[in-house]
Amino acid sequence: MKVGPLLSPPLTLLVAEVAGERHSFTLQGSLLRARGSFTKRAFEFRAANATARIRGGFAADTADFAGLHYENSDGAMTYCLNSKIARGSLSLAVAGRAAIEAHSDAAALEIATRDPDHGIKMLA
Repeated sequence: MKVGPLLSPPLTLLVAEVAGERHSFTLQGSLLRARGSFTKRAFEFRAANATARIRGGFAADTADFAGLHYENSDGAMTYCLNSKIARGSLSLAVAGRAAIEAHSDAAALEIATRDPDHGIKMLA
């Protein structure tokens, strides 16, 4: 996301909806404290607002990814590393309630990189 002509700060935007109750971590106060980090095989995140905290992550092994090429308007290539069988975990703690924990071995994980040395077989 660009802020002005030169600044593109990394942002972690998170929204969780459970049983029709929406927990947004995108407002100014929580957005500035939210953190996310990724490698070529994993993504981890955490955020909090006035009433809830969320944390989690997704990861997959090299063999569990497929790759796609996307050419950008400036001619640079973006490599999309995609897995539909990633491991995922999530914890949502809402004030006054027990935390909700979720785990999956069939989570979706997509990571975009301009680094051609990513080690994933490209399909297209």
